[in-house]
Amino acid sequence: MLRILSLIASVLILFGAAILVAGYTSSPIYNDVITTEPSFNPELTWEELVDVTTSNVRKKDVESVDVVDQYGRRLAWKENLKNGGYRIYRMNERIENQKLVIELTDSSYGLKGTWTFDLEKTSSGTKVTISENSELTDIKIRGYRYFFGRNHDLLVWVKYIRVGLTGQLLTTP
Repeated sequence: MLRILSLIASVLILFGAAILVAGYTSSPIYNDVITTEPSFNPELTWEELVDVTTSNVRKKDVESVDVVDQYGRRLAWKENLKNGGYRIYRMNERIENQKLVIELTDSSYGLKGTWTFDLEKTSSGTKVTISENSELTDIKIRGYRYFFGRNHDLLVWVKYIRVGLTGQLLTTP
């Protein structure tokens, strides 16, 4: 029994060390692009994209959303996370039904960056291209994402759009 516990402890220590080494050696800067093509028109896709007040429904780690400030049609908001953390965003550029630039100005886990959403009408709906330029300073989270996907935030934004559009589909008479 003691051998099994020693083996389990050794594996956990090695796994933790691998995450720390990967986080330490990988670049804190990350740039990538992802594309999704929902079968909804650009206007509806846009409305779901800019509806930040429902982030707690669309993102599983968000407890609540507080709108911090508003500059015309541009917003700044804080997502309060279920683990006690936070993310503070603001819209830097907004061209209706075409382009949205969101900046993550601060987070409790060391992530900052900008995400650019470009919308383009297609024959089957809308092509949404999401570009990420971010910096992650927490080496534990960076190491974890090294092994399990550095594109985590891009995938979260794709899901955010899809969940909003699916909800729209379910609630539209």
